Amino acid sequence: MSECKLSILVPFYNVGEFIKPLLDCFEKLTLPEEDYEIIFWNDGSTDQSVDYVKAFLGAKKNRFLYSSSNLGIYPARNKLLNVAKGDYIWFVDADDLLEPSKVSSLLEKCFENDLDLLCFSYEKVTEDLQTVLERCVTQDTGLVKGRDYYSENKMDGYLWIRFFKRKMLLDSGLRFDESLKVLGDYDFTQKIVSVTDRMMGVSDVAYTYRERNGSLLHEKGSDERVVLALLKILTSLNDYYTERNDSYLLGLSYYRTQRQMNVILRFVNVADFEARIRSAAKRFVFGTKAPLKYRFFALCEFVSPAFVCRFFGLMNKVRERIKSLCR
Repeated sequence: MSECKLSILVPFYNVGEFIKPLLDCFEKLTLPEEDYEIIFWNDGSTDQSVDYVKAFLGAKKNRFLYSSSNLGIYPARNKLLNVAKGDYIWFVDADDLLEPSKVSSLLEKCFENDLDLLCFSYEKVTEDLQTVLERCVTQDTGLVKGRDYYSENKMDGYLWIRFFKRKMLLDSGLRFDESLKVLGDYDFTQKIVSVTDRMMGVSDVAYTYRERNGSLLHEKGSDERVVLALLKILTSLNDYYTERNDSYLLGLSYYRTQRQMNVILRFVNVADFEARIRSAAKRFVFGTKAPLKYRFFALCEFVSPAFVCRFFGLMNKVRERIKSLCR
């Protein structure tokens, strides 16, 4: 039995003063205190961010802080899931912001429709919060199955634009792959659609993503780490969907992951990864039961990543053709 309606889960590590705007947003939430909990996980911070969080906790009974010593982001998220008690889960990054006035209506929509998963919109801003770089709007969909949503819409790895039903996560046994250093959230979302029966997309902007130069994906060598992570995710997706005998989602998730990789490959030395890339292609094209159309386009993509990137407009047309074939 859930003890509240929403668990807001915030892992953090040395975010310093970047966490203060988020704490201000939490103070402005319009939900009754008994309807939500905010759980922080300090993963070995050595700066003032821990002090800011402790001051925020005060004597509130719905605010909690746990600590560990440098487990990593994905083990921390798994531990947060283990202690959460809400009907719905919301993963929030410590250096971002949210729109306090929108949370109540989004949560209400979840309960009204008994949703397993709700997707909403966000804005991307500069590090100083002064400039909006992009407004990313989720399409209003109505009630759909996860696999149907996935076939028509982009399913990226942004956890913070989604409310997950906790029961769905518990029943499915899905957790974050703790062996990954980056893109574990992407791996997670590519699999969650398989267990999502009731899903909805809404255009409400309820989150602000702060693009920081000091983030993990902006560090030197991050492109190489991303490619290696995507290679591992390709194998993981193959195992996950093959075990479930779901060739449709295997093909779709695999193909979209390849496209992510080919964009990144524009910035790295392709030769360094050529053997592993071609091995992954061979394993998927000849060693899976994914629909033939996905295996064909997978082969085309892996033949020459640079060629694909150069003719990105053409591949968009290919993607549209695949979507039409899947309907």
